[in-house]
Amino acid sequence: MEFNEALDIVQRIAAAYARFDLTGKAGEKRIELWTEHLLPMPYKPVLQNLNQHINTRAFPPSISEIAAADKSANDFLEKKREWEAQAAHEKQSGNKKTAKDFMPPDLMKRLEKRRKELNGGLRSTGKH
Repeated sequence: MEFNEALDIVQRIAAAYARFDLTGKAGEKRIELWTEHLLPMPYKPVLQNLNQHINTRAFPPSISEIAAADKSANDFLEKKREWEAQAAHEKQSGNKKTAKDFMPPDLMKRLEKRRKELNGGLRSTGKH
């Protein structure tokens, strides 16, 4: 999202909710905080979430209530689906390789890192 789009979101909230005051030092800090958190998000989905919030809620939203993730930032599942499909095709062709054999190296590293994080979390809680 661009800075002017983040400001648009903040101004819309202020226009819809009188309690969302943008004046004075507190208002300046509110604008600074909101724009900082909104900038990494995609504008249109956040705007849609805000419009839905305005239509259904009497109080101003928190940032998390209107937040939207940038779908391009999380391509892990799409890559995983691609290599699984490639592995399934190879298996049908008689190839003995597994899905792991077709996984791109960067994806393999990310998967192993995530697996270690999850296993470490299980050990620290005493669950296996």
